[in-house]
Amino acid sequence: MKQYHEKEWTLVKKEELYSGYFKYLEAVMRYKKFDNTWSNKIRREIFERGDAVAVLVYDPKKDTLIMVEQFRAGATRHPKGPWTLEIVAGTLEENESPKNCAIREVKEETGINLEGELVLISDHLVSPGATTERMWLFYAETNSDKAEGVFGLDSIGENTKVVKISRKKALKMIEKNEIFVASVILAIYWLENKLKNE
Repeated sequence: MKQYHEKEWTLVKKEELYSGYFKYLEAVMRYKKFDNTWSNKIRREIFERGDAVAVLVYDPKKDTLIMVEQFRAGATRHPKGPWTLEIVAGTLEENESPKNCAIREVKEETGINLEGELVLISDHLVSPGATTERMWLFYAETNSDKAEGVFGLDSIGENTKVVKISRKKALKMIEKNEIFVASVILAIYWLENKLKNE
């Protein structure tokens, strides 16, 4: 059986259907099937939103997470939305490294200047059946004493409120479906596993 990196595919056609805050593309592709024959042409609409980072900011001395609450247009259909409790997240600017983006987003959304090491939790695809988005998920430690206030960039409609929450409470909120954003759940469970193994 072929390995993933040896599998073949070809892009027949790609067209931009819409460009606004995000882009919407149509792609026609063919790929080599598992029986080694080529598929028919498949047509897919693809959501192009750019690559992103998310950062779990944690105060180990107080066992506290520094999170943000904000309005999210994509959460309007969720029964507990559209305000979501999340970790810091944002989109990479052109030619920006994921780490630099993470540092910038933490400052923009919480006012915190990260000074310690950024640890990569994962580099993953958000929803590969529909979007090209790639996310770098990081972990950072800081002092939460001065973490408070409302931040975000008015120019893009951001309004983020800093929320300090104990790690144990965050875990309970996940169990009750009060935290329902995938990157947040992944990051908090990663931290729980890290602390258990220390």
